[in-house]
Amino acid sequence: MHYFAGLFDAEGYVSLCPNGAFNIAIEMANEEIPNLFKEKFEGSIYTRKRDKKRKTWTWKINSISYQALSFINSISKFSIVKYPQLIRLKDYLDQPRDVRKETRAITCSTIKAFKQPIPILKEQMQRIEKPIEPHFFEWLAGFIDGDGIFVCNEYT
Repeated sequence: MHYFAGLFDAEGYVSLCPNGAFNIAIEMANEEIPNLFKEKFEGSIYTRKRDKKRKTWTWKINSISYQALSFINSISKFSIVKYPQLIRLKDYLDQPRDVRKETRAITCSTIKAFKQPIPILKEQMQRIEKPIEPHFFEWLAGFIDGDGIFVCNEYT
């Protein structure tokens, strides 16, 4: 599950629209990854051509609350980057329909705000000494598979 969380943190997205529609998705140029997500969490797979050349595959959960809640409950405790967005959407989906309508606008703006990087000044940064969690490297493997790049240079 840590690997899925790392991949989702790197390439996934969470959104809530003003009309109440929501999306939990991951889009990749590698067809295997969205298929793994579908096998594990249900949802749907969509394909599209990007830039008139590349084909991408998107795994998506939208408009089926029980699938979304199941995914969020499974992955949020292992998520680092998308955790605040996932929990906010979960809180929204856990509400009765009439309450959702009342809280929708603030929930949309809150989820959107979590997507913005928070500027940190050099003076605010500090080295945090804490042990690495046992499954951190499983999460990191997923994150690197989603967003990582390795470059090998030969120096003489």
